Amino acid sequence: MNWAFFNNPNNLWGTWVNATSWQKSAVIFCFILLCCSTQLFSALEQWQQKSELEKTLQQQLEQKQHQQRIFQSLKQKISHNLTPLLAQRVAEINQQIQQLANKLSLENPQWRFQTNPMLTLHIYGHFPELCQFLTALLQLNQFKLLSWQINQLESEERDDTQSIYSQLILQLEKEK
Repeated sequence: MNWAFFNNPNNLWGTWVNATSWQKSAVIFCFILLCCSTQLFSALEQWQQKSELEKTLQQQLEQKQHQQRIFQSLKQKISHNLTPLLAQRVAEINQQIQQLANKLSLENPQWRFQTNPMLTLHIYGHFPELCQFLTALLQLNQFKLLSWQINQLESEERDDTQSIYSQLILQLEKEK
């Protein structure tokens, strides 16, 4: 075996053997400090990630609680406004409207349930049929007319089935 490497004072081993005890202690201390600092930086990074995750989780929980409060509020409003009796009445009214509008074209009637339910109707047809429809609808004594808009269709949109467009906003009267 070649012992020349271990006997050479100019290589790394020879420098280490010839170093004083305080130099050896300083090198060992630096090595231990280096090992500990990598663990410390790793722990700090994990702590920072944990803090960010906790913050994100807290924000999501707050957002969920906010959404639940909104949902509960809406649920209460709906339960107060849309009773089974009112739902049945709306279904009957929708049937009546479909029967009355047999010569007209209704496009997606929209109900809004607030303190007093409102119905928005978009109607295509001719003026005499629209007048008959509106007269018959108002004679049912279930609606109050809030808004009525009539527009004449452009010549390229007109045909035998329609010459005007009308938008009606009606408020459902309370049952008497």
